[in-house]
Amino acid sequence: MAYPPDALIVIAGTDNGAEAQSWNLTLSAISLPHRVVDRREELLPFSEGAAAHDEWPERFCLVVSSEDADRALAVIDAQSEEELARKKDVQAMASEAQHRTRPGIAALGTLALNALLILVFLRTPGFRSDVSLKLRVDAERIFAGEWWRIFGGPLLHGDLGHLMSNVSFLLPLGYFCAVRLGVGHFVFGFVTSAALGNVASVLWHGAPFFQVGASGGVFGVLGVLVGAAIYAASQRSDPRYRRRAVLGAALAYLGLTAFGATIEELRTMPRLLPVSTPDMAAHVFGFLAGVLVGVVGERTKTRRDAWLFVVAAAVVMGALWAAR
Repeated sequence: MAYPPDALIVIAGTDNGAEAQSWNLTLSAISLPHRVVDRREELLPFSEGAAAHDEWPERFCLVVSSEDADRALAVIDAQSEEELARKKDVQAMASEAQHRTRPGIAALGTLALNALLILVFLRTPGFRSDVSLKLRVDAERIFAGEWWRIFGGPLLHGDLGHLMSNVSFLLPLGYFCAVRLGVGHFVFGFVTSAALGNVASVLWHGAPFFQVGASGGVFGVLGVLVGAAIYAASQRSDPRYRRRAVLGAALAYLGLTAFGATIEELRTMPRLLPVSTPDMAAHVFGFLAGVLVGVVGERTKTRRDAWLFVVAAAVVMGALWAAR
């Protein structure tokens, strides 16, 4: 924009005294000559005919020389964008805090699911117990239509060490997931991730293939936390926060792959997997399913949390009923 030479011009106006003070501090910090005029106390210092007073009805007006106008405008616009971004971040954090589940409820829900896994193990120990034969993942039987096995297998464990390795991770992960998104999202994420992980394993290995264990659901809960963090970061203006979330997701994924089998090992391992052998197909696809649940859950918050709990519980109960 072209301004008259040697003219004093108004480049911004506001009725907010704090905003006017912010302009004053910002321009003073870069030693740019200016004045913030309070129109209740003084007239605007225009040259005759340069502008009419009613063109700027706001109480506080920022006045600079024509030579500094473009630079001052650029500084003020950048400051406004930063303030808007900061307000957006504050609103996002307030929204996250508002929708967090009470720690006591989160702990109760987490303990309930882990107690169920322990109770089932105490009633059906071993890979070849009567109940295990009805519920464990069996590729041939699943291909024949016994769908309930993809939901029943995660409730079973081959031995005490197998059980404790899953419970020890599910307790803290489940608690943080329930606090952030709700008990319903935690249970739903566990059930769907475990089931989809089992489907991936069956399709990957083919028949004959047998498996028990909740590790797919455990990695799914980890994925829920990662997905929620990634979506929350996408709503923040701070690029450092986004980079930290992506780095955390990468480290989580590295963790789930670092302690399991490689793709080549998956292709060559025995068809009848011993329960001590990690199944990376279930881990990876369970994790990815959890990420999807986390992204959607963080976006919608806890509005459907109770319904998700009901759906997950109904599916598991239906699977147990079908397997009786």
